[in-house]
Amino acid sequence: MLLSNTAVELLAARLGGVYEYDPGHDELTITAVYGQSEEVLGKTLKAGEGMAGRLVQSNEPFTIVDDYSIWPDKARIFDGQQVFGTVIEVPLKWQDQVIGVLYVDDAVGRKFTSEDGKLLRLFADHATISLINARLIAKDAAKFRRLERLSKASNEIMNQLGNVSLDDLLNL
Repeated sequence: MLLSNTAVELLAARLGGVYEYDPGHDELTITAVYGQSEEVLGKTLKAGEGMAGRLVQSNEPFTIVDDYSIWPDKARIFDGQQVFGTVIEVPLKWQDQVIGVLYVDDAVGRKFTSEDGKLLRLFADHATISLINARLIAKDAAKFRRLERLSKASNEIMNQLGNVSLDDLLNL
């Protein structure tokens, strides 16, 4: 995903990604990665779990952990895995609601600073707009596919008028 790619380049780091937040289930799911194995895609955290889950519940502008692999509050889904090094995360907010978390990771020993956090926070505002636009496009595409199916069904029914019984038309 271009968002995580650009964020990684912005901070001259090695990898990054996006968690999308589902407030209905109070969960975050990794939906995009850059520079990282795609096997983490689809991994889900509960709000309050790991860095991203804690960030969703807090009102912090960003969070930094110097070595996620030994961080005591590391998400359990990453136990036994060296998936992340030093990590910085920012919330993605739309209309004062968290819709996700953007993360950037680098090798242990890298020190992300509050200036990095402020820069990533500014980028996150633009990233949020891109994420919202992608959601709207997907929603419109789904609506288009439903309308297409409805149109096809209507045509089939109209073509059968006068040829089949009313009950058969209703079944169509």
